[in-house]
Amino acid sequence: MSQPPQQPYSGQQQPGYYYPTQAPYPQQLATPPGAPVGASRQRKGYKGPIIVTIVGIVLIVASIIISTIAISHSMDSTTGIGSMRPGTFGLDEVFALEAEQEYGIYLSEEGGTASCTVTSPSGNDITATPLSPNHSETINHYERVLNFTTEESGDYSVYCTSSLPNSAYYAVSEGIDVSGVVQGVGGFIAGFFLGSSGVIVLICGIVWWIVRAIQNSKVLPTHPSPQSTSY
Repeated sequence: MSQPPQQPYSGQQQPGYYYPTQAPYPQQLATPPGAPVGASRQRKGYKGPIIVTIVGIVLIVASIIISTIAISHSMDSTTGIGSMRPGTFGLDEVFALEAEQEYGIYLSEEGGTASCTVTSPSGNDITATPLSPNHSETINHYERVLNFTTEESGDYSVYCTSSLPNSAYYAVSEGIDVSGVVQGVGGFIAGFFLGSSGVIVLICGIVWWIVRAIQNSKVLPTHPSPQSTSY
């Protein structure tokens, strides 16, 4: 005799059916709660600060080179200041001079005049030309009044007379290359401004570098991402 089908217990699941007993896991949040706002930002590179810093260093080095060359050029143009050789009026003085150089005769007191005879080592007379008042030159209180140009190197005989008192004397010197002095001063000034600009650019690069490092220190890494190339 057949038995009626048994009914399932109240807690038994029916075959073919699935009843979830737990709720699905919640979807993971992109940003954890409480994370700082800067956590999603990327770290920035140092290419910009590096370039600015290098430019500042290059400008400073260039200014040092230019200033050194300018000072050297000015010193070469004023070699006559340290090579003045004194002579006494009314006496034959001998000076060892270089070939094809322009020399000046300077008086120890300003406002005087002089007349000089210059003889080369070969016995040739060299003309000493007076300077006009507009082209006067003073070195260490010596006033340049005559110019002459040598023909050959050797001992030159110089005889000078002057209206100045007996206590006065004269000197022979290569003098000053005025154009060289002007160029040297101009080069030094250019080097100074170039160096000042380099210092400013260098400081800007260092400050930018520090600010970028502080900004990157506040960025929390989230997941691997390509390195940013922003400046």
